[in-house]
Amino acid sequence: MAAVAAAAICAPAFGAAPAPPRITDATLSPTRFAVDRSGPSEVRAGVARGTTFHYDLSKKADVFFFLDRGAKGRVVGGHCRRESARNRHDRPCAFYVRSGSFKQAGKPGTNSKFFSGRVGRLTLKPAHYKVTLVAVDDMGNPSTPRKVLRFTLLRG
Repeated sequence: MAAVAAAAICAPAFGAAPAPPRITDATLSPTRFAVDRSGPSEVRAGVARGTTFHYDLSKKADVFFFLDRGAKGRVVGGHCRRESARNRHDRPCAFYVRSGSFKQAGKPGTNSKFFSGRVGRLTLKPAHYKVTLVAVDDMGNPSTPRKVLRFTLLRG
C-alpha cells in the first residue's frame, strides 16, 4: 500500500495543461497617425508620426499583431465578400483584408511596442485598420484574440 502512495506522489500530473496567457488593457496612442519613415516618433505639420501599442500580459509570451485594412465589401450569398464589378449593387458590409503581421517577445506585466506604419519593407496604405493581438506562450498555448485596437493611417 505504501508503494502505491509513493508512486502517486512522485508521478507527474498529466492532463493539467498550463493556463494560456491573457492580454488585458490593450490600447494604442495616437489612433490617427502618418507613416514614420525616419525612426522615432515626432510631430511634423500637426500630424503624429507612428503610434505605440500598450498592453498587459499575464505571463511571458510572444505577442503577434495581425493588421487588417478596411476595404469595400458586399453581402453575397449571406457572406461578406470583397466588392467587385459583379456584386457592387449588393448590400454593403464591413470587409477586412490582412495587410501584415509582426511579433514582439512580451514579458509579464505592462509592455509597449512602437509601430511606424511599416511592416518589414511594406509601407501600409492610408486607410482604417484594426489590429488583432494574440499571445502564444512557450508551450504553444494561444490567448483569446483581442480585436479592440483600431487606427487610421493618414497621408503625409
